[in-house]
Amino acid sequence: MGGALIFATMSYSKADIIMILATCLNGSYLAIRGVSFYLKNYPNEFEIYDLIKAGAYKHIPTVFYYYLGGFVVLSLIGGAFQGK
Repeated sequence: MGGALIFATMSYSKADIIMILATCLNGSYLAIRGVSFYLKNYPNEFEIYDLIKAGAYKHIPTVFYYYLGGFVVLSLIGGAFQGK
């Protein structure tokens, strides 16, 4: 019970940081996913999960890493913009 109180207090005191992280991660994922409908070849998340779980990293399509890079870049830009 004491641990829950500690985490509740921490989340309340850091609510602005948590909100920025949540919105920049969700927003960048939705933006990349939206772009993928036009550019195509976005790999299915469940298939990627299965490949990672099986340890078959060599079978992950290269385009996944491009989309992942775009996701990371947009997340950093969104977090920096909201942080100011």
